[in-house]
Amino acid sequence: MGLPRTGTHMKRLQNWSKRPRVAALLVISTCVLSVAQARDPDFNIDMSVKSYYTSNLFRVTEEREDQFDSKDGVGERFHDMKGPDDFVTRPGIDLEWKWDVAKKRDFRISFGADYYIHARNTIADYLCLQGAVAYDLTRDDEVGLGVEFIPDRFRKNLSLEDEDTGDKTFRRADYQQFSIAPWYLHDWNKDWSTEVQYEYSNRSYDSPFENRDRECHTVTALVKYAGFKRVDIALGVGYSTTDIPQSTEFGIEVDRSHDDLLAELEVDLNLPHRWEAEFGVEYRNREYASNEPADTGHFDRSDDRWTVEASVGRWVRKDLFLALELGWALNDSARVDKTIEPDEQGYEEYRIGLMAEYQF
Repeated sequence: MGLPRTGTHMKRLQNWSKRPRVAALLVISTCVLSVAQARDPDFNIDMSVKSYYTSNLFRVTEEREDQFDSKDGVGERFHDMKGPDDFVTRPGIDLEWKWDVAKKRDFRISFGADYYIHARNTIADYLCLQGAVAYDLTRDDEVGLGVEFIPDRFRKNLSLEDEDTGDKTFRRADYQQFSIAPWYLHDWNKDWSTEVQYEYSNRSYDSPFENRDRECHTVTALVKYAGFKRVDIALGVGYSTTDIPQSTEFGIEVDRSHDDLLAELEVDLNLPHRWEAEFGVEYRNREYASNEPADTGHFDRSDDRWTVEASVGRWVRKDLFLALELGWALNDSARVDKTIEPDEQGYEEYRIGLMAEYQF
């Protein structure tokens, strides 16, 4: 989940509600009529490889980072999980067709696939598929629709109550995720533009964790200013609500549903000699909906997460881009249970990696 990025954002899809379905049909039918009158499209292929180190792949708390070797038996928390840190390699490909339907008006279709390969935690490997259509209603207005599909991804080992003994055990939890995200972008003049986006996302867990299934609705808005010579600035805000089924676990009524407030700042630098740099800061406040005091993991709980990302790179050739990327995330979790130590709440993660992109 995230804020819109000037019409290129694509998110997940499943079990379309009526509003996303209507939006999809309107966008697609309008685009088809325009393409029928357009000439042959331009075709582009982008291939990229990103490899990075992460200090906390599964985003575990500091108190549990040293338990991967001591709690790795069958039925234990970190069974088949090799450690919190890992090296991840993500090869990806994007295909785009672009039709010129009128002066300064285009219609675009794109498809992409990324595969995440983990050096240590091979259990976490997964495939992510994306697709999008975008159409220029006028020279200043764009509508689009993005989808994303993850057919199978390991989340982590989740707790489960043994039916015979009532003891807590852990079993691997895998999910499938789909999203759909229509957007509307308007250029007010050569410097200012705005974008609004709605996203519907559905995550479905394999048995026996159907009680973790979630539906998420997110509305975001972004304002971008490109009036400086080499600097573009974007500011985004958003609101999200996530519904997760209530369930009884270990005799307690558990409610993991939550609402999120989002804010983001991005700065893009187009530097001399084909250098480029990006810097972004995102803040998320999450409030849980549980009204059961015994549900100490979620009752009266509020999480604050900060994410900082930066990259610097250069076009070494007109079709080859190389970049260094850095990232940091800190999630501070405040729970009502006073017996929980500070290092048993929240998480911290560092990332550093290299990226290469080749355009055909």
